[in-house]
Amino acid sequence: MVLKDARFCSLFHNFLELNYCTENLDFWIDHDNLHRKCRRHPGQSIENQKQLLEEAYALWETYLMPGTAYCKLNIDHALRQDMAEEISNMTTLVYTFAPGQSRPMVIISTHSTTQSLSTILNWFDKVNDQICRLMASDSIPKFVRTPEYKKAICRLKLSEDTAAAVHCNKSSIVTTHDLDDFPPPPQRKIKEPLYF
Repeated sequence: MVLKDARFCSLFHNFLELNYCTENLDFWIDHDNLHRKCRRHPGQSIENQKQLLEEAYALWETYLMPGTAYCKLNIDHALRQDMAEEISNMTTLVYTFAPGQSRPMVIISTHSTTQSLSTILNWFDKVNDQICRLMASDSIPKFVRTPEYKKAICRLKLSEDTAAAVHCNKSSIVTTHDLDDFPPPPQRKIKEPLYF
């Protein structure tokens, strides 16, 4: 629920900022957005695939590439090393500064764009699995014990209860017209006392 509800996700991000570990959630969000773009248009044009490959490489540079200045995700060293080796053997990055370019880079790949994108996304899926396990075992349990989370849960339950009560009250109002649809109650036969 924490990652699927925008209100809780925002509170969770604030919690992670206070604990200096927002990069896990940031990667999870960026990875999820990239996957949505890829799934939204299967069989994309080469131009769209190149754009997605650039976005994937930007995620690589931001979160995973050895020597990253911004942040370094806490993932298995062997995973990072294997990923770095394959990606560096697969792609060459050329920085350009052409007018109208969204990013000042061109990615030259030894594989097809589709294959390169698929390979990088498969690596990102492995990283995402580790990040999700880490958040599930460490960050989220700590977060759900915070007063902010408990207050948000209470507000959510209160709003759900209020909505349910309003719904119940609206549906429980009975008019005389509604009673016309009900059959009459069964008639009781009164036993007459027997006199001897």
